[in-house]
Amino acid sequence: MRDEFEQTAKGLPLLDSFIRESARTTPVESISTRRQALEPFVLSDGWKVETGDVLCTPARAMMKDPAHFAAPQEFSGFRFVEPKLLLDLDKASLQLPQPKQPHQLTDATDWQVWGTGRMV
Repeated sequence: MRDEFEQTAKGLPLLDSFIRESARTTPVESISTRRQALEPFVLSDGWKVETGDVLCTPARAMMKDPAHFAAPQEFSGFRFVEPKLLLDLDKASLQLPQPKQPHQLTDATDWQVWGTGRMV
């Protein structure tokens, strides 16, 4: 079991979900992924970016967006747990919003809270 956890990091889904929800509801900063344009370009919607302009990702707003999170203003420690893992728990004491999809803590594909690295 220990080897499986160390290789897959899937051994603590409830803790993973709790940490992820904590980061979602109280992000370290409200703006992430700061980038400065090195040359002018135009975004797909026609917005013009000039050399030296700084672009950012509104991380806090993204984490509170009801289009992506059910009941986004509420803290739910098990929000990101696969529902089948919760079947054995006492559901009477849990109020769980339905997640769009379960996540792992380190899945950064659509999760800007941890940043996106300098090469993005």
